[in-house]
Amino acid sequence: MTEHGPWDECPTGLVTKMAGQLRAKQLRARLRPMMAAVAILLVLGGTWAVQSKIGDGAEPLTCVETVPMLADYHSGNLEGSVATRVDEHLANCPSCRKHFEDQFPGEARIVEDADKLVALRARSVLLAAR
Repeated sequence: MTEHGPWDECPTGLVTKMAGQLRAKQLRARLRPMMAAVAILLVLGGTWAVQSKIGDGAEPLTCVETVPMLADYHSGNLEGSVATRVDEHLANCPSCRKHFEDQFPGEARIVEDADKLVALRARSVLLAAR
């Protein structure tokens, strides 16, 4: 007997099991902030992905709406979201693209598909910065 009283013998593996449980608890405590950060990033990434798919929610421009804006578009006087909508319309409408090329010869960058839209957008941003 010790001064603390009688000690019972621990079952085999009990201390090892308790140590493993303590390590697992400590690991969860260390991972919890990282898991929260990952969850936040996933939510933000998902929100961004959904938003980029729907854009600003504006309907595509019609030819009737686009043609009167071509001069302002060319000079960079359109708001960014409107300029982007004109970019998209010009990328998908050969008739308006031809009208733009006729109105501003040598200035137009022909866009055959939406993948080449970046050149038009960069041009819009540069013109707007003048």
